[in-house]
Amino acid sequence: MLRKTVWAGAVALWAMAGVALAQESEGAPPSAVRQHNLAVSVLRQHVDIAEFQDQTFEEVLDWIRDQGPINVVAQWRALEAEGIGPDNFISLELRDTTVGDVLIEAVDQLSDVSPVLFRASGNTVKISTKADFDRKMELRVYNVTDLLIRIKNFTESPRIDIEQASQGGQQGGQQPLFSGGGGQEQDDDEDDRQLDEDDPGLVKLREVIEDTIEPEAWDTYGGKASIRPWDRSLIVTAPLEIHEKINGAFVR
Repeated sequence: MLRKTVWAGAVALWAMAGVALAQESEGAPPSAVRQHNLAVSVLRQHVDIAEFQDQTFEEVLDWIRDQGPINVVAQWRALEAEGIGPDNFISLELRDTTVGDVLIEAVDQLSDVSPVLFRASGNTVKISTKADFDRKMELRVYNVTDLLIRIKNFTESPRIDIEQASQGGQQGGQQPLFSGGGGQEQDDDEDDRQLDEDDPGLVKLREVIEDTIEPEAWDTYGGKASIRPWDRSLIVTAPLEIHEKINGAFVR
C-alpha cells in the first residue's frame, strides 16, 4: 500500500510539474524559461532505454546528473535516518521513457522503507524523505478575488409585455417591447468594501482547504500549517507539498 501511495503521489507531482512549466513558459523568453526551469526540462527529456541491475542509488543519481547540467542533491542525513543510503540497490528497466520517470521508479523502490520524494527547483533536483520536506514550512500569498466575486443586485428590471407589443403592431403603432424600470443597479457598499478575516467567503474558503487538503497538518486541527485570511487573499504557511496541492507544482 505504501508503494502505491508514493507512486501515485510522485506521478501526480510529475504531472503538475509539466502543467506548471507550461504556465511559467507563457510570455517569457525561451532562453530565460530554459534557465529558470532547467531541472524540470532535464527531467522531461526522452530516454530510449534506462536499465539498472543491482546498481546503487548513487549510481542512478550519477546517471541523472549526466543527462544535463543540473544539480542532483540527496539529503543523506534525513534519508539515512530512515535506513536509505547511497548504497541501496536499484534494479529497473524502462523503455521509451523520461529521466523523471526513471527517478520516480527509483525512489518508489526505496519507498518500501520510508516515503521518498523529490523536488525540482531552478537547476536543482532535491531528494529527501516526506518527513524532511514536511518539516520545512514555506509562506505563500494567494489572491482569491476571483473566488469571492458577488453578483450585483438589480432593481426595477425591465419586463417584456408581449400582449401590448402585439396589439401595437396590429394598430400600426410603435409600442415599446420592454416596460418597467431601467435596470438600475442597487448600491451595495459591501461589494466594494475591504474584506477582513471574518468575511464569510474567506472563512468558508479556508475551511474547505483545511478540511480537504491534509487536515491533520493545519493548526486548526493541531498541526503546524496555517491559513490567515487578509483582504482578498489567503496567507498560507505550510510545507511545499501542501502548496502544490493548493496551486500546482512550483517551479522557482
